[in-house]
Amino acid sequence: MNQTNKRILLQARPSAIPHPNDFSVDSVPVRPPEPGEVLLETMYLSIDPAMRSWMSNAVPLGAVMRSGGIARVLESRAAGFQTGELVQARLGWQTRPTLPAKYLHKVDLTLGNALAWIGPLGLSAVTA
Repeated sequence: MNQTNKRILLQARPSAIPHPNDFSVDSVPVRPPEPGEVLLETMYLSIDPAMRSWMSNAVPLGAVMRSGGIARVLESRAAGFQTGELVQARLGWQTRPTLPAKYLHKVDLTLGNALAWIGPLGLSAVTA
């Protein structure tokens, strides 16, 4: 398994359309899950209108850019989550986040595939 978590960090507050210079990329070691946590592999990230306001004031400079997405469970130390399952969560722009299970929502593949959960079954569609 890849032991690196590649992250995209917010480096500057965009004054107009966000530019690549407003971000930086780094890699950190994957953090093994503690009890109640799950190590994930990001599959898809959602690009939503709320991100514009997050860049303006909610995401601290130097922090992982906030984003929802769909991920596969790589390792679980939380009841109810098994390796290989798909979840929806606020993953951030990173490849292998470790998150508390209380922030994860299992994806029901009987309702639609992973891409449907980023679109018509996802949070933005429900909000609309």
